[in-house]
Amino acid sequence: MKKLYKIRLIIAGIIGILSILAFCGIIYPVKILDIQFAALLQRSIIDFSWIALGLFIGIIIITLLFGRLYCSTICPFGILQEFAALLFRRKNSLQKNFKFKYIIAALTFGALLGGSALFIRYIDPYTIFGSAFSLSLFGLIFTLVILALVFFKNRWFCTNICPVGTVLGLLSKISINKIHFDKEKCVSCSMCSKICPSGCIDFKNQTVDNETCVKCLKCIEKCPTNAISRIDDKIVIDSTKCIGCATCTTACRINAIEIFSINEQGKI
Repeated sequence: MKKLYKIRLIIAGIIGILSILAFCGIIYPVKILDIQFAALLQRSIIDFSWIALGLFIGIIIITLLFGRLYCSTICPFGILQEFAALLFRRKNSLQKNFKFKYIIAALTFGALLGGSALFIRYIDPYTIFGSAFSLSLFGLIFTLVILALVFFKNRWFCTNICPVGTVLGLLSKISINKIHFDKEKCVSCSMCSKICPSGCIDFKNQTVDNETCVKCLKCIEKCPTNAISRIDDKIVIDSTKCIGCATCTTACRINAIEIFSINEQGKI
């Protein structure tokens, strides 16, 4: 399970690079840009295409099965924000789920259903990404603003503004595979909350807002629950897994655990 994050990150990186090359006119690989939510919806409505409709339904099915995997692995603008966040390396915190995003989504897709692409042109992540790498002034300015937002709030655009993310988030609430806590194993170290780009993890109440979760899978990889195990009837701390969160020392009622520098394994 912990390897899934790295696998997803590699796939997202490849799609991101191919998207940049395509928008720069260098290569147009296997119709990679034809699997974008808003573009497929527009093609399905305005100039009907069975292929576009089939791909659009495919994105819906993937979301119903795995949640907002599209946002973290397929959307080029989401991928750009993720790699920017990796460079910024800032700690995250629980974020509020603002309701005005539903109005933005209703106006955007309502206009599209009415035959107008006005809202889509100025707020759709795929369109913004393409505008930026096509050196459009609007696209460049918008992208710089969002990257600045990533520095302070990480994926806040994806969770509270993006109309595509809003729709997929509603579907993700009823998805089959959700991120959840195993309350018997959780030690409330807050590591998952600190590295969550969506700010959707409440470690104190051990809950995950799967509507705003973009399924980056980072929390699964970073969870330190397996750091302590029992070997030969002694409590042993595996230093390769221990993150030094000091939760064990705080929880121990008789102060029997002490953290200090060790080469291989620390024993109690």
